[in-house]
Amino acid sequence: MAMSFGRVLSFVACPVVAGAVLASLPGILPAEGARLRLDCETVTRCAEGGACEAAGDGVTFTVAPQATDADGAGRYTVIVDGGQAQAAEGLARLGPFSWSSEAGTRDSLTVTGEASALWLRQVIDDGSGAPPRARIDILQCEVTL
Repeated sequence: MAMSFGRVLSFVACPVVAGAVLASLPGILPAEGARLRLDCETVTRCAEGGACEAAGDGVTFTVAPQATDADGAGRYTVIVDGGQAQAAEGLARLGPFSWSSEAGTRDSLTVTGEASALWLRQVIDDGSGAPPRARIDILQCEVTL
């Protein structure tokens, strides 16, 4: 299944709007201090050049607040697939969450609905002199609060 990068970019470009929309959905916001777990399947994967393809691999995120304000903005930890906890920043209880999984990279995760999320992985500088690149995964998830 091919998907236009422009269509994907419209989702990615509006994480704050997505968070506001999600805040209006009953029953999706976690209680303050609650962990957020997303068990996801990658439905579509896109590269920075606009090429998208169907995918089918799974990924699990565990997001835990560390120091947040009443709206959920603040410091979090993000664990991907049971790996090492990464320090992250979040704008609200449902994201977007932003962290660096390794030097020269930037990851962003945004919950976009009751059963969906976007994961953007950017390689800003891998030390090789290659231009920046990115991968965008459109995810279907089981969300547990």
